[in-house]
This record gives sequence, C-alpha cells and structure tokens, in this order.
Amino acid sequence: MRSLSCAALGLSRLVFSGAMRCGGGSGTADERVTPNASSCDYRPLAPKGPNSCEEYVGDATATQNYKNSCALNPGAVWATVGYPRVNALGGCTSVGPTFTLTNWGYQGGPYTDAAG
Repeated sequence: MRSLSCAALGLSRLVFSGAMRCGGGSGTADERVTPNASSCDYRPLAPKGPNSCEEYVGDATATQNYKNSCALNPGAVWATVGYPRVNALGGCTSVGPTFTLTNWGYQGGPYTDAAG
C-alpha cells in the first residue's frame, strides 16, 4: 500500500492535537487488524459518504466520545474490533495523550488510488 493524503481521508471530521503520520500498511492486503481497537466503519455511507474506517485505541472516555460521534452518522457501523486492510489504500494515524486514531481509506469510494 502507498501513502494516502490525510486531508483526502477526511480527517477534518474530528479536531485533535498530537503527532500525525500517514502511510500504507506493511504486509499483504489482508493484514491483521489493529489489536485492542474499536472502530467506526463509514464505508456503508458510500458513495455519498467517505469510504473510510476510523480505528481508535485509547482510554474508555476517548473511545466513548468516538463511539458517540460514530452514532451521529446514520448507517455508520461501530465495532469493538479494528478493520482488516483488504482494499485499503492507506491510512493516517494521529497520536494524542490518551488515544491513537487511524483513518483508513478504501478503494471503491472517491479515491481510485493512494494518490487520491
């Protein structure tokens, strides 16, 4: 996988501070899911919505806040696991003091490749 622009992934949906890095996965297309992650899958909202999934690893308060945010998007699916990287173009990770957020962009949405 190649790097996908963090702006292209729609990270403006949430405001946060901390370090951010973008890049593709390492390994095969069906890479392992993120350990100890919860996630919000926005792919069911496509083609009108983002074709992405956000993964969260962090304390209970931060995770609950992201779960509440996910619920504001009818059709988005919350899960207590991360998502596999099948068809993922790449992801951007932001690290805050109490959480790590990764936004994965997938093929089949507004992005045809990692160049966005």
